[in-house]
Amino acid sequence: MSALGLGCMGMSEYYGQADDAAAVATIRRALDLGGKNCTLCLRH
Repeated sequence: MSALGLGCMGMSEYYGQADDAAAVATIRRALDLGGKNCTLCLRH
């Protein structure tokens, strides 16, 4: 697991309409910065 992680729940339609292009760009940028842990948790 990397030190940099990205929570992706806000990229789903859980909070309303999702912007797929922005979500993909964000994930790609996180990976470019060394992130290796993206999570989508629908329950806590």
